[in-house]
Amino acid sequence: MSSDRFDLLGNSLAILTGIASPQWAQNLVAWIEAECEAMRASGELAVNLPPCLFPFIQPHHADWLPRYERYNRPGDYHNGGVWPFICGFYVAACVAAGQMELAECKLLALTELVKPWHENEAEWGFNEWIHAQTGKPSGRDWQTWSAAMYLYAADCVQRQTTRSSMRCAQATQSPDSVPHPGNAPAVRSASATNWKAIQNW
Repeated sequence: MSSDRFDLLGNSLAILTGIASPQWAQNLVAWIEAECEAMRASGELAVNLPPCLFPFIQPHHADWLPRYERYNRPGDYHNGGVWPFICGFYVAACVAAGQMELAECKLLALTELVKPWHENEAEWGFNEWIHAQTGKPSGRDWQTWSAAMYLYAADCVQRQTTRSSMRCAQATQSPDSVPHPGNAPAVRSASATNWKAIQNW
């Protein structure tokens, strides 16, 4: 079955891999932001980051399945939930599209998104997904992909490139020298004064 729904992960990867031309990438990011603004205005989106899928699949749509009533309500899980790991790809895609100011804004939003915990009290929840309409964390806490893509997004914004800053030599570092949320290096850029939420890690 064909679909007109937008998949954030697939399109972010299209930008990051160069499948989307530079002009198409810029147009795509602008369209995503316009659509998200409209969703926020209508109460469908409570956070400043895109859902994984939109428009949401509604009960009256042809592709609605009975199990969605319990597991995939509009704005939930795969039906438009806001996934931190996918948003990490989107932040990187903004960098790849040359939208640095927007990328910084979205990284700050992602910083706030990964803090709340759902199951286990912690300073950083790195939860699985966020309910689009309420902004509440859902799924499981302490998701490695959420943490990993947050760090990658922060690195992309800091360095203003999507190329990984990891060096082969770092693979030989001792475990004690690898940063963790308690002592991660501050993210700095030309607009460092806007980074308090990240620098206070």
